[in-house]
Amino acid sequence: MRSDNHLPRFRCALAAASILLCGPALAQPPPGQPAPPASPSRVPLAQALTGAAKAEYETGKLLYSDGDFRGARIKFQRAHELSGDPRLLWNIAACEKSLRRYASVLPLLERYEREAGPLLTDAERQATAALIGEVKKLVSRLTVTVDRDGAEIFVDDEKIGASPLPGPVLVDIGARRIRVVKPGFKEHVRTEQIAGATEVTVAASLEEISLRGQLVVEAGDGDAIAVDGRVVAQGRWSGPLPRGAHAVRVTAPGKVPYQADVFIEEEKKRTLTVALKPLEQPGGSSATGLWIGGGIVFVATGLALGGYFLFKSRDPSTIPGIMGTVTLSSDLSGVRLGARP
Repeated sequence: MRSDNHLPRFRCALAAASILLCGPALAQPPPGQPAPPASPSRVPLAQALTGAAKAEYETGKLLYSDGDFRGARIKFQRAHELSGDPRLLWNIAACEKSLRRYASVLPLLERYEREAGPLLTDAERQATAALIGEVKKLVSRLTVTVDRDGAEIFVDDEKIGASPLPGPVLVDIGARRIRVVKPGFKEHVRTEQIAGATEVTVAASLEEISLRGQLVVEAGDGDAIAVDGRVVAQGRWSGPLPRGAHAVRVTAPGKVPYQADVFIEEEKKRTLTVALKPLEQPGGSSATGLWIGGGIVFVATGLALGGYFLFKSRDPSTIPGIMGTVTLSSDLSGVRLGARP
């Protein structure tokens, strides 16, 4: 993240450390003093590298001068892997600095200071220390605590580890998006403003995701509602159900039963509205059921007097009435006879 307040001093420190892409210079003895014994380790970086490492290094320099800092970083990293020369850490840090990734620059410079120390002149060590001091002003140490182990932690969509973290991590100044995820729990996301040169602590509490949803069934007054084979209410029912498919059946005397499988999703509400249709008799007339003393008696639609009638027939499928015999529809096989549920 860019910081205009610190960049001028940062650039000055960087310019003072003239070893950016050419490696440490050969040490010169004071006037009148004998030169130190020649050592392969004091050979400039460009001369010390050979073979594939040198080829990767030279390509990295070309990419860096062309402004392709990501590509240059890859090449310098590869040259370091092949040669092990710690001076290449400076080149890698220079690429990260150009990408404004100061949280990556600092550990690289500190490692360079440790590992390349014997190869550096006093001026180079001073320049390195000055640059480390400037970079520290552009980063903060972030501690993330989570109340669940095994949760993945991301800063700006880059994974930094899983809970519990072994310790603080470096982050750049500016607005940092911290995200904590774990299967079976709701994602925890927050944005933290990082000022630089500070210690920041973020505590994340994960909320478990419910594996249940809610079903609402709205039917007619008196209609019997059954869920998964069990009568739960009449007219209207609402309740939680586990995730998955559930059988819903709505019935009423003299009406065509309704049945369907309803899929319930976790933490979601599903509403089912049911309007039962009347049973149709042969000839287009419909039958309406009336409950009397725990039994059912059917009234033929269209009777002028509208009176009740009882039936006593050897054939239970026929009912003698004023307008003749009414044959019950075979659809009645789906209607439960007897006491009202």
